[in-house]
Amino acid sequence: MIPIPINGAHWHIILAHIPALLYIVGAVVLILATLWKDGRWQRVALGFVVAATLCTGVVFQFGEDAEHIIEAQPDAANMERYIHPHEELAETARNIVIPFGVLILLLWWFTRKHALLPVWAAWGAVVVMFGLFVLLSNVGAAGGKINHPEVRPLVSGAR
Repeated sequence: MIPIPINGAHWHIILAHIPALLYIVGAVVLILATLWKDGRWQRVALGFVVAATLCTGVVFQFGEDAEHIIEAQPDAANMERYIHPHEELAETARNIVIPFGVLILLLWWFTRKHALLPVWAAWGAVVVMFGLFVLLSNVGAAGGKINHPEVRPLVSGAR
Protein backbone atom coordinates (compact mmCIF):
# COMPACT_ATOMS: atom_id res chain seq x y z
CA MET A 1 0.00 0.00 0.00
CA ILE A 2 1.31 3.43 -0.94
CA PRO A 3 1.14 5.83 2.03
CA ILE A 4 -0.61 9.10 1.37
CA PRO A 5 1.10 12.14 2.95
CA ILE A 6 -1.15 13.30 5.75
CA ASN A 7 0.52 16.40 7.17
CA GLY A 8 3.31 18.94 6.74
CA ALA A 9 5.86 16.75 8.49
CA HIS A 10 5.19 13.89 6.10
CA TRP A 11 5.49 16.19 3.08
CA HIS A 12 8.70 17.63 4.52
CA ILE A 13 10.24 14.17 4.81
CA ILE A 14 9.19 13.23 1.27
CA LEU A 15 10.38 16.42 -0.44
CA ALA A 16 13.49 17.13 1.62
CA HIS A 17 15.83 15.14 -0.62
CA ILE A 18 14.85 16.78 -3.88
CA PRO A 19 16.86 20.05 -3.70
CA ALA A 20 20.17 18.25 -3.01
CA LEU A 21 19.51 15.84 -5.88
CA LEU A 22 18.62 18.69 -8.23
CA TYR A 23 21.87 20.47 -7.35
CA ILE A 24 24.07 17.45 -8.00
CA VAL A 25 22.32 16.58 -11.27
CA GLY A 26 22.40 20.23 -12.33
CA ALA A 27 26.12 20.46 -11.57
CA VAL A 28 26.91 17.37 -13.64
CA VAL A 29 24.80 18.64 -16.55
CA LEU A 30 26.45 22.07 -16.33
CA ILE A 31 29.94 20.52 -16.33
CA LEU A 32 29.15 18.46 -19.42
CA ALA A 33 27.39 21.33 -21.20
CA THR A 34 30.31 23.66 -20.52
CA LEU A 35 32.85 21.11 -21.75
CA TRP A 36 30.74 20.43 -24.86
CA LYS A 37 30.06 24.16 -25.34
CA ASP A 38 26.33 23.52 -25.55
CA GLY A 39 24.26 26.52 -24.48
CA ARG A 40 20.95 24.64 -24.54
CA TRP A 41 22.17 22.13 -21.97
CA GLN A 42 23.63 24.94 -19.88
CA ARG A 43 20.13 26.42 -19.75
CA VAL A 44 18.75 23.03 -18.70
CA ALA A 45 21.33 22.89 -15.89
CA LEU A 46 20.38 26.38 -14.76
CA GLY A 47 16.76 25.24 -14.79
CA PHE A 48 17.69 22.51 -12.31
CA VAL A 49 19.03 25.20 -9.98
CA VAL A 50 15.88 27.31 -10.29
CA ALA A 51 13.78 24.20 -9.55
CA ALA A 52 16.00 23.38 -6.56
CA THR A 53 15.54 26.92 -5.26
CA LEU A 54 11.76 26.75 -5.51
CA CYS A 55 11.73 23.28 -3.96
CA THR A 56 13.93 24.48 -1.10
CA GLY A 57 11.36 27.14 -0.26
CA VAL A 58 8.57 24.57 -0.24
CA VAL A 59 10.59 22.12 1.87
CA PHE A 60 11.48 24.88 4.33
CA GLN A 61 7.82 25.84 4.73
CA PHE A 62 6.83 22.22 5.34
CA GLY A 63 9.70 22.07 7.84
CA GLU A 64 8.08 24.85 9.82
CA ASP A 65 4.84 22.84 9.81
CA ALA A 66 6.75 19.71 10.84
CA GLU A 67 8.35 21.53 13.76
CA HIS A 68 4.94 22.54 15.11
CA ILE A 69 3.67 18.99 14.77
CA ILE A 70 6.75 17.54 16.51
CA GLU A 71 6.45 20.08 19.33
CA ALA A 72 2.94 18.72 20.04
CA GLN A 73 4.26 15.15 20.50
CA PRO A 74 4.78 13.65 23.98
CA ASP A 75 8.60 13.43 23.62
CA ALA A 76 9.00 16.94 22.15
CA ALA A 77 11.50 18.01 24.80
CA ASN A 78 13.73 15.07 23.86
CA MET A 79 13.48 15.87 20.14
CA GLU A 80 14.40 19.56 20.60
CA ARG A 81 18.10 18.65 20.81
CA TYR A 82 17.83 17.31 17.24
CA ILE A 83 15.40 19.85 15.83
CA HIS A 84 17.44 22.96 16.71
CA PRO A 85 20.68 21.99 14.87
CA HIS A 86 18.63 20.83 11.86
CA GLU A 87 16.69 24.09 11.82
CA GLU A 88 19.85 26.22 12.12
CA LEU A 89 21.51 24.42 9.21
CA ALA A 90 18.30 24.66 7.17
CA GLU A 91 18.09 28.41 7.75
CA THR A 92 21.72 28.82 6.68
CA ALA A 93 21.07 26.77 3.57
CA ARG A 94 17.93 28.75 2.74
CA ASN A 95 19.82 32.03 3.15
CA ILE A 96 22.38 30.86 0.58
CA VAL A 97 20.08 28.96 -1.78
CA ILE A 98 17.57 31.78 -2.38
CA PRO A 99 20.10 34.48 -3.45
CA PHE A 100 22.02 31.92 -5.51
CA GLY A 101 18.77 30.87 -7.20
CA VAL A 102 17.99 34.50 -8.05
CA LEU A 103 21.50 34.93 -9.49
CA ILE A 104 21.09 31.76 -11.55
CA LEU A 105 17.73 32.99 -12.81
CA LEU A 106 19.51 36.14 -14.01
CA LEU A 107 22.17 34.01 -15.71
CA TRP A 108 19.41 31.94 -17.30
CA TRP A 109 17.88 35.17 -18.60
CA PHE A 110 21.31 36.25 -19.90
CA THR A 111 21.67 33.02 -21.89
CA ARG A 112 18.52 33.82 -23.87
CA LYS A 113 20.53 36.22 -26.02
CA HIS A 114 23.97 34.65 -25.73
CA ALA A 115 24.87 31.18 -26.85
CA LEU A 116 26.98 30.25 -23.83
CA LEU A 117 27.56 31.34 -20.28
CA PRO A 118 30.91 32.98 -19.67
CA VAL A 119 33.33 30.25 -18.63
CA TRP A 120 33.98 31.87 -15.24
CA ALA A 121 30.22 31.96 -14.54
CA ALA A 122 29.69 28.34 -15.51
CA TRP A 123 32.55 26.99 -13.40
CA GLY A 124 31.72 29.31 -10.52
CA ALA A 125 28.14 28.04 -10.55
CA VAL A 126 29.40 24.45 -10.54
CA VAL A 127 31.54 25.11 -7.45
CA VAL A 128 28.63 26.73 -5.60
CA MET A 129 26.29 23.92 -6.66
CA PHE A 130 28.61 21.28 -5.23
CA GLY A 131 28.96 23.34 -2.06
CA LEU A 132 25.19 23.57 -1.73
CA PHE A 133 24.87 19.84 -2.32
CA VAL A 134 27.23 19.25 0.62
CA LEU A 135 25.40 21.78 2.80
CA LEU A 136 21.98 20.32 1.99
CA SER A 137 23.32 16.82 2.64
CA ASN A 138 24.36 17.98 6.11
CA VAL A 139 20.92 19.51 6.65
CA GLY A 140 19.41 16.16 5.71
CA ALA A 141 21.78 14.23 7.97
CA ALA A 142 20.82 16.44 10.90
CA GLY A 143 17.13 16.04 10.07
CA GLY A 144 17.50 12.28 9.87
CA LYS A 145 18.12 12.20 13.61
CA ILE A 146 14.62 13.51 14.31
CA ASN A 147 12.03 10.91 15.22
CA HIS A 148 8.76 11.30 13.31
CA PRO A 149 6.06 9.19 14.96
CA GLU A 150 3.39 11.49 13.55
CA VAL A 151 3.77 9.95 10.08
CA ARG A 152 3.25 6.39 11.32
CA PRO A 153 -0.41 5.35 11.23
CA LEU A 154 0.06 2.72 13.96
CA VAL A 155 1.13 5.27 16.57
CA SER A 156 -1.75 6.40 18.72
CA GLY A 157 -2.71 9.97 18.05
CA ALA A 158 -1.10 10.00 14.58
CA ARG A 159 -3.33 11.10 11.73
